[in-house]
Amino acid sequence: MIDRILNRVRRTLNGPEPWEGIPTMLHPNELRNLHHRASKVQGIGQIVDLGTWLGGSTAAMASGLSRASNAVDKGVRVHAFDQFLVDEFSKKNKMIPEIQSLEIGDSFLPVFRKHLSKWPSMVEVHEGDAGSKKWTHGPIELMHIDVMKSWELAEHVHAEFFPMLIPGKSVIIHQDYAHYWTAWIHPLMFRLRGHFEPMGLVEDSTSFMFRLKTAIPPELLRPQNGASGFALEEVDEAFEWSRDLIAPRSMHRSCVDAAWSMYYYHLGDTTKAMDIYRKAKVEEDQRLKEFPGTRRSELHQMERLLGVAG
Repeated sequence: MIDRILNRVRRTLNGPEPWEGIPTMLHPNELRNLHHRASKVQGIGQIVDLGTWLGGSTAAMASGLSRASNAVDKGVRVHAFDQFLVDEFSKKNKMIPEIQSLEIGDSFLPVFRKHLSKWPSMVEVHEGDAGSKKWTHGPIELMHIDVMKSWELAEHVHAEFFPMLIPGKSVIIHQDYAHYWTAWIHPLMFRLRGHFEPMGLVEDSTSFMFRLKTAIPPELLRPQNGASGFALEEVDEAFEWSRDLIAPRSMHRSCVDAAWSMYYYHLGDTTKAMDIYRKAKVEEDQRLKEFPGTRRSELHQMERLLGVAG
């Protein structure tokens, strides 16, 4: 709370931060949190940004890191991972002028570098598919994860990056934790729950933070072959655990329910997906009655996919 107040005072006195004008899909609170976390690193490990897009998240952390001079002197950098390729979604839906002149499949790395031009010495770019990238830069103190768009990517991040987290120190930020599509995050984190301390949601966003408590046994980080590596009973326990980490009045608890329904939709079990959706919808409607002014969640995405009549 004190840091938040100080940030507001600083912004009033100094104007917008240099990273605030970069196009991004992140909530301003997520960017402020990344900036704050990076400013507090101790220099015992690197900063990793898995899925930077046009550079908003990387810039926020690079700006924060610039205030941690001790860490910079120790060689800490923000390692930005992305394919840096224009895709159909960003081209057609985001309408970013800087990429409208590019074709789908073109590289927007020059745009990223322009956005990060204020911190060229603090950012190391890793261009290409994150699912094939190896991590060879030592311990990781802070990691922002926004690439877990499939089972394969999620398991690769666990196998390649999680072993380098530092017990008692490292913080990870799951940007898609309360997003309906990325359902695999929940069973994967559930298996690691004994080794992580939940730190909570970033306010008004889908990002959830964890701190590593104890070293993770290597066998828990090996690829599980996707959904086939999880019994359905364990999956349901995982989502119950995840939703209990979020306050009942928060719409993001219903977003986790949407991910739970999505898990079974991904499996092709639309009957179970519909059952979970219906139960969650009743709970969401009750929440809206008890807490007027709160918003609806991503359950509407499941209405669309499941063909629920409006």
